[in-house]
Amino acid sequence: MKSLSTVCFINPNSTVSMTDTCRHTFDRIGLGSSPKFEFVTNDKGPAAIQGARDGEVATEAMLELAARLPDHYGAFVVGCFDDTGVERLLDKVKRPVIGIGQAAYHWASLLSQRFVVLTTLEVSVPVIRESIRRQGFDSQCIDVIASGIPVLELERQPRDALNILDDLVGANVDSH
Repeated sequence: MKSLSTVCFINPNSTVSMTDTCRHTFDRIGLGSSPKFEFVTNDKGPAAIQGARDGEVATEAMLELAARLPDHYGAFVVGCFDDTGVERLLDKVKRPVIGIGQAAYHWASLLSQRFVVLTTLEVSVPVIRESIRRQGFDSQCIDVIASGIPVLELERQPRDALNILDDLVGANVDSH
């Protein structure tokens, strides 16, 4: 097995600014120098992953990208909450792979016996529900709620998106 000293963070969509935001977030958190994270953008993926069809296109392009990457990565993080292509990438690279959705479900399950997932658009809800089911969190995840905010708007208008999400949480916290 490869050393975990270098982890590849793959943004499965083609929006470079989203990859840059992830990189800057890692830098602000200050994880130190080990493991080292390198960030790549799936240049042949869709601009945003909104639903199953976008996920399929992104996965195929991400697998092609993975084949072109250097062989020094000990693990991979897929930077899409839908966990786009995680299982297929794992089969291809034969190294640890985790999606940010998967990581969030694990974290939520440690914090509470039940949790709710907020996502972007309604088209993503079935994809996320299936991912949650496959990963064994369906008994803990009591709902997946779409905010109506397109993925790229999260990047373009983060303050507006946060206000909408805050209202959505407030409206749903008592009903769950």
